Amino acid sequence: MFSLIVQVRRLIHDNGTTTVWSDEELQDWLDAHRIEVIRAPLQYARTVVGGQVVIRDYATELSNWEGDATLTDADGNTLAPETANLVVGRWSFTAHQQPPVHLTGRSYDVYAAAADALEARAAQFALAYDFTADGASYHRSQQAQALLALAKQYRRRSRPRVARMVRDDVSAQG
Repeated sequence: MFSLIVQVRRLIHDNGTTTVWSDEELQDWLDAHRIEVIRAPLQYARTVVGGQVVIRDYATELSNWEGDATLTDADGNTLAPETANLVVGRWSFTAHQQPPVHLTGRSYDVYAAAADALEARAAQFALAYDFTADGASYHRSQQAQALLALAKQYRRRSRPRVARMVRDDVSAQG
């Protein structure tokens, strides 16, 4: 989780000597955009080595996995990949690994969490006012606008959300 929090801090520019948000607050926003996966089959890539088809590389479409993500084989035995890139969701083995390989773990949407943090920060500046003193103009309200503009960019990069809608005004027996 630490590496995910660091990633969100970088996105929101909250990595100075004094931070705006605590690790717990950032983790709460990450948890709000968490997907839990249980024994999801991974995609694999075939390569040919010496005339033999070998499968060593596995991947998922989801990214930003927590460090305790677990891979298992068809019998439920835990597998130990040689490399794991949790940011992009890719695992590699030194030798052929017969599919299916399943993944259990938690994936996080760091862009959605960063957008939440930026919107909360903008709310802190919502009541900021502009003023003029000694012939100089101070526009404190620009801070909120800039934070919301960056949050909007991150919302565009975040995962799409799917909602199931049920109409109760239509008969199911049609």
